[in-house]
Amino acid sequence: MPTNRIPQLPAPPKPRKRKANRTAIKATAIIGLSLISGLAFQAPPTEPALAAGAQPPAIIYEAAIPTRHPYYLESVDLPDYVQETIWSICHEDPRLYCTVMAIANRETRFRPHAIGDNGNSIGLLQIQPRWHQERMNDLGITDLMDPAQNVTVAVDYLGWIAERLNPERPEEAYGTHALLMAYNQGWAGARKSWDKGIHSSRYSREVMRDFTAYMAELGVTP
Repeated sequence: MPTNRIPQLPAPPKPRKRKANRTAIKATAIIGLSLISGLAFQAPPTEPALAAGAQPPAIIYEAAIPTRHPYYLESVDLPDYVQETIWSICHEDPRLYCTVMAIANRETRFRPHAIGDNGNSIGLLQIQPRWHQERMNDLGITDLMDPAQNVTVAVDYLGWIAERLNPERPEEAYGTHALLMAYNQGWAGARKSWDKGIHSSRYSREVMRDFTAYMAELGVTP
């Protein structure tokens, strides 16, 4: 299983400023930029001198058409550059990516600073250091509130589960009830359920619902 390297989240681009044409109304334009594409505006072309009493032309603002990559999920409440980082950590694997997104939705509704289980579960995918400290040390993780670091731990753990479920083709274990049960209950807890003939849980069914929806949004067949 490859070791995940933690990519640095890029800083959002700074707004670009452009002066309007001298014949246009003098105004200060505050341009709200998205984290990836941003807004751009154009000043009107130079006009002849205005006749007495005529109104000067208004500045025309045009929103640039955003460029979306195949991994972008419109329904997910995370900035573009965070989704891009998660996609990279997931080795650009749609099944793993949608699994991670579905778990994040179920665990925290995409809140990177969420704390649960009396302070034991931390961050986007609710990682518990008491179970994953050694894994964190091996990966160089120091801040579970950081989405990239949090997801790195989760992906490494999901990869470990997947290899135990399907040693020959671990990637096929992503987006399955067995994987999700083990993530939620731990390997030993999930094994007890399987031994009793229980092969799904409320948790796994809820996450699978979102996983299927995200795969459909990406246009990928589960």
